[in-house]
Amino acid sequence: VNTIAITNIDKCEKNPALSEYVNCHIALMFSTICKKNNIKYVHISSDHFFSSNKKYYKETDKTNSINSYSKSKLLAENKIILNNKRALIIRTNFYCWGTEYRQSITDYIIENLSNNQTIKLFSDVYYTPIFVETLVDQIDILIKKNKSGLFNIASKKRITKYNFGLKIAEKFDLNKKFIKAVPLDKAKLLTPRPINMSLSNSKIKRINNFIGSDIDEDINKLFKQKKEFINHEIFNQSI
Repeated sequence: VNTIAITNIDKCEKNPALSEYVNCHIALMFSTICKKNNIKYVHISSDHFFSSNKKYYKETDKTNSINSYSKSKLLAENKIILNNKRALIIRTNFYCWGTEYRQSITDYIIENLSNNQTIKLFSDVYYTPIFVETLVDQIDILIKKNKSGLFNIASKKRITKYNFGLKIAEKFDLNKKFIKAVPLDKAKLLTPRPINMSLSNSKIKRINNFIGSDIDEDINKLFKQKKEFINHEIFNQSI
């Protein structure tokens, strides 16, 4: 399962050669190794491939990459499809707890709001985020069914990044006033970004009977993990 990628959009734009090497050529190398050794290959792709106003994008919809990151990820998809017919390519946008060396989007929201720091989230950028455990469950089903090709796996309803932040704040009992809504065209970003990345689950619904995850239920899972971690830490300190 290849999760290696440079996902920093600005870093990719500043160094497109590095972006293509990591996001495409390394992914293709793994694909080739898996093919030669008869190993199932799962490649985690992206949702940055569209720029029209369609509400939900299917796997068959025409793509339009507007930055180096999306170009490198799309190139990887195309090369893997040609290189390894058994490969499984997943378009998604997942969230989870981050690592020691990198914050996740939810870490960023929770940490800043916990410290009463103002954050800005896009009020008009739509996407279909999914909790990583829900994503993994659906990928596992596809693997067991020996499916290949391109699949979207996403939440069942799209949401703006701003409203997603509000949901996180509400669940973790944090002050919403520190979240500021900003339109994409007012953000003065170095790199262009798509305004709608919402994915359709119509294909995986036919295979896994998965209509998409419920965002509130997924955030509850995230919150439950935090409580379990805190309880584990308290237990370890007590012994």
